[in-house]
Amino acid sequence: MRQKHNDKIWPIAVLPFGTANNIARTLGLVGKTEDIIKSWRKEKIKKYDFGRAVYNGEVSFFLESVGYGIFPYLMREMKKTGKEETEDPEEKMKAALKLLHKITLSYIPRYCQLEIDGADYSGKFLLTEIMNTRSIGPNLILAPNAATDDGILNVVLVTEKDKDKFAGYLLNKLKDKEKTYKFSDIKAKQIKISWDGTHIHADDKVIKFKNNTEVSIEIKSGLLEFIVT
Repeated sequence: MRQKHNDKIWPIAVLPFGTANNIARTLGLVGKTEDIIKSWRKEKIKKYDFGRAVYNGEVSFFLESVGYGIFPYLMREMKKTGKEETEDPEEKMKAALKLLHKITLSYIPRYCQLEIDGADYSGKFLLTEIMNTRSIGPNLILAPNAATDDGILNVVLVTEKDKDKFAGYLLNKLKDKEKTYKFSDIKAKQIKISWDGTHIHADDKVIKFKNNTEVSIEIKSGLLEFIVT
């Protein structure tokens, strides 16, 4: 992701050509492509942290988030139903939001053993997301105050009592009414987590392992550089 030539670190330039563009949105890279390209001449650089997850001797890195619960479930269902292959970005986003709303209403919260910087936050959750960006998936703004250069991860927890609020948030997005809801958002540097389930996601990758496998997560500060406007 990062090139080094003749001892010089070259920053990463991003164009928002993806479906959700969560990284670009967090970096403020919105607008016309030609305008973004022209802005590169100014060489405005922003440091970017990334997360590191360790489990069963394996390591996964993430730029956006790692999480349990309804989100990895959504990713698996999108692939299973073929909706993941939809080429039109807007249609794909709508399909993901509709499916996630359906999953939210029927999903049974699962127990999650959660330690954040030495403190116990364990409980039953619909969603547990360790976030580096403001939004994930189909532009779900779950950590509106997250920053990619602060050396901090945001742990967002959606409980059973938040189900209706979360479902309402999804319905508003489907109606193109962006309304930001506040869910439990805990700032963290080191996390230990395991849950009563077998799937976790790291960015757009779904990982399967044994039930209650412990995952250790930490933030690596400022190791990437992006050109911003």
